[in-house]
Amino acid sequence: MSGCSSFQPTTKAYDTQPFDGVRKLSGDPGSPPVRIFLIHGISNHEPGWALKYLEPVAKELGWSLDKPGAPVPVDLPSSDKPGMLDTTNDYSAKLQVDTMTQDGRLRAVAYELTWSPLTEYFKKTRLSPDDALGPQRALVNRLVKSELLNEEMSDVVLYLAHYDRDILRRSVAAALRHFYLKDYDPPAVRAADANPVVFISESLGSMMLYGELMEGQRRFADGSQAQNADEARDKAGFRDMTAHSRLFFMMANQLPLLDVDESTRYDHVPAEAEKTPPAHTQDFFKSLAASDNGGPPIDVVAFSDVNDLLSYPLDPDDVAGLTNVRLHVFAPVNTMLGFPLFERPDWAHNNYAGNPQVTDIVVNGYSGKRSQ
Repeated sequence: MSGCSSFQPTTKAYDTQPFDGVRKLSGDPGSPPVRIFLIHGISNHEPGWALKYLEPVAKELGWSLDKPGAPVPVDLPSSDKPGMLDTTNDYSAKLQVDTMTQDGRLRAVAYELTWSPLTEYFKKTRLSPDDALGPQRALVNRLVKSELLNEEMSDVVLYLAHYDRDILRRSVAAALRHFYLKDYDPPAVRAADANPVVFISESLGSMMLYGELMEGQRRFADGSQAQNADEARDKAGFRDMTAHSRLFFMMANQLPLLDVDESTRYDHVPAEAEKTPPAHTQDFFKSLAASDNGGPPIDVVAFSDVNDLLSYPLDPDDVAGLTNVRLHVFAPVNTMLGFPLFERPDWAHNNYAGNPQVTDIVVNGYSGKRSQ
């Protein structure tokens, strides 16, 4: 496989049938441009983080990655009771739009969402006093406390705790709205109505994104009545996006965490129900199936590095009975120090984009015949 050294362990496929990647989805140079939405996971990120995915994908496809536009703050709906971060751009979520061309033709438009400035404010103001204790800690404990707990896991806590009036959820919803309304697309793409859509999400970003997709499916369900022109425009844009969504790539998959709210609802689960897939995961896949417009199957591709302690493989039973949604599970090895006793889980968690085998699957899909 191109770009793989002999030291790169192979990526294993589990319960996976063949599917096509971005290359086949994008068609020939005259086809409608692909639209891509990317959202990062835990830890601080800067606008432009998504280039680690887009650059190798563009290279593999023979596309040129154009100079990106300046990041723009994600506009949140006005509120009678704004949170502390609603009124400043210094710590707002940012959108950056990247375009890819081939021989002068536009091939793809990518929206990358950077939401971590929202939690960076909390870390700087509330967690920074803990840094003073760092020199007194044992080395490994200091690294675990500062890099894993303070820097990364705090994002999960803030998201689940509805930090600052749910500003994380509100920002993801607002960014997704910019995407499905094509607010920052080139004019030619805005006028098109058949652009295939690809989602690339990391870690906590998958949970954030899919939660808002489920909320959109509920809000804009068939038969729902728009209350005004803006809501009608939102419904049309959202339903067009979901109808043309064909590929979902989840790096460091955490979709099972969508089921957290359901897991403690009952004091006792009857034995015959213990193997029933949790409702939230099923609901998400059902919502994808319901949005299908009769095209090719929707492919959900979940990557979980075997040494990534913050990633969880999905159960094929989650899509049982759904004929138009296919689930594909891959177990790559993103880093290998050469010592089977221990591999750094943070490197495994953050290096999916650096794995050429992951890039190959994103671009070319999986044939089922070749060893990954």
